[in-house]
Amino acid sequence: MFENKNTRLVRLPPRLLLAEANRLTKGVPYLQGTLFNAVMQKKKLARSQRNKKAAHARLWKPIINTAKYERRNVRVMHDYQARLPEPTPRLEALGLYLVVLDKVIEQLEAHITLGEYTPAQYAKEHNLPNVGVHWSDWVKESHKRNLTAVFAALPRTGRKNKHPFARTVPKPIFEKQHAQLVKRTTSDLDNERKRLADDPNDGNSFKRIKQMMRVLAVLKDMKEPQALPNTWHGLAHQKDEE
Repeated sequence: MFENKNTRLVRLPPRLLLAEANRLTKGVPYLQGTLFNAVMQKKKLARSQRNKKAAHARLWKPIINTAKYERRNVRVMHDYQARLPEPTPRLEALGLYLVVLDKVIEQLEAHITLGEYTPAQYAKEHNLPNVGVHWSDWVKESHKRNLTAVFAALPRTGRKNKHPFARTVPKPIFEKQHAQLVKRTTSDLDNERKRLADDPNDGNSFKRIKQMMRVLAVLKDMKEPQALPNTWHGLAHQKDEE
C-alpha cells in the first residue's frame, strides 16, 4: 500500500509527512515511524542525487559555454557567407566546423545528463590533453588536423582568417573561473599549512604547499583569458607537462 504512495509522500515537507504517515498507519507507532523514516531516507537520497548532478553541471558548464560561444561566432560567419551570390570554399569549411562544434557540444552536454564523471575524471581516464579544460581537448586530433588543413588552404582575404580550435575563452567566463580557482586554492593552501604545522615531517604536505604556491603565482601573472581547470591540481599538472 505504501509503495504506491511514495512519489506523493516524498514531495511532502516533514511536518505534513508525519501527519500523513499517522493517517496511513492509523496511528500505530511502529508503522508510523517505519514509514516516516523510509520516506525521509528516500528524500535524503533524492536530494543527494540532485546536489551531485548540480555540482557536475557547474563543472561542465564553462567548457560547454565556451564551445557555444565559438559556435555562435562561427554561425555568424557561416550565415554571412551563405548570403553571397555564389557558394564559396569558406562556406563549406565553416559548415564542416559547425558540424564538429555541434557534435562536441552534444557530447559534453550528455555528460551532465549522465552525471557519472566530472570533466577532470573523464579526461584522466581517457587520456585527454590538458586535463580536458577546453572544449577543443574533446575533439579527436585527426579531426582537428583535417579541418585545420581545410582552413589553411582557403584563399587569403583582406579580413583576418579564421583559425579553428583556437583555445580562446570569453572574458566573463575566464574571470569567474579565475576568481573561483584563486579562492579555492587559497583555502586549500591554508588547510594544508595547518596540517603541516601538526606534522612538520609530512613531506607530501610540504610538496602540495609548494605546488599550490606555484599555481597561485601563475594565476596572479595571468593576463590573457585562457581555459582553466576547476581545481589547482589540474593547473599544477599542466605546468608539470610544460
